[in-house]
Amino acid sequence: MPVLCFRSNIVLSPGECRALLHDAAESVERLLCRESCKVMASYETVAMLFEGCADPMVFTEFQSIEPLGERIAGELCRAVLDIFNRYAEVDASRVYLNLSVVHTSSAWKFIDGHPVCPGSTLSPDENGGNDGR
Repeated sequence: MPVLCFRSNIVLSPGECRALLHDAAESVERLLCRESCKVMASYETVAMLFEGCADPMVFTEFQSIEPLGERIAGELCRAVLDIFNRYAEVDASRVYLNLSVVHTSSAWKFIDGHPVCPGSTLSPDENGGNDGR
């Protein structure tokens, strides 16, 4: 499950925040050819300062168990800027992205109430009774 986390000093209304997260999840869905329900997105308003200036800025972290590749990473960067500019004016030089790959042994989820690690080498009985699928 890809995870997209935004931290910004831009204050959005609850409706704007939901719309932004929906737009972001749909963008990731299109880029990765996945269903939006499988993308987790969050937004946090925080005090931020860069080069002594508190002008609008966005720090984005994107985590996935699969590497993006340069083309998709570049498209994701453009999509983040486009999405934020629908809700507030943000200079492109103040939008930062950290793209990382999470090893499957660190990517746990729940299936039927049991914790499961899709990359586990444990048997289904040792892995919460599930095989990770």
